[in-house]
Amino acid sequence: MGFAKSLSPEMTDYVATRWYRPPELLVGAKYGTPIDIWAVGCIMAELSDTNPLFPGNDEMDQLFQIMKCLGDLPDNIQACFQANPAYKNLLLPKVGKI
Repeated sequence: MGFAKSLSPEMTDYVATRWYRPPELLVGAKYGTPIDIWAVGCIMAELSDTNPLFPGNDEMDQLFQIMKCLGDLPDNIQACFQANPAYKNLLLPKVGKI
């Protein structure tokens, strides 16, 4: 168990810098260990290239940056996006499969 978890037993979806958040967290899924693994991967990529991997300007742009690189979001993440009231009347861009 990490130090941050011992300080706060309730984990929220608000996690540090947007650039290191995975798509599932951006669309409203719950926080969990895979979120940290994604963040570590983004940080490692940034350390090796000296540029952020997914430098989005806001949450929608962040999703687009990820999708440009990795392709369309999986169906379960798209469903979470559509169910999130914050994204009401918004559509995800279609970028295709890689």
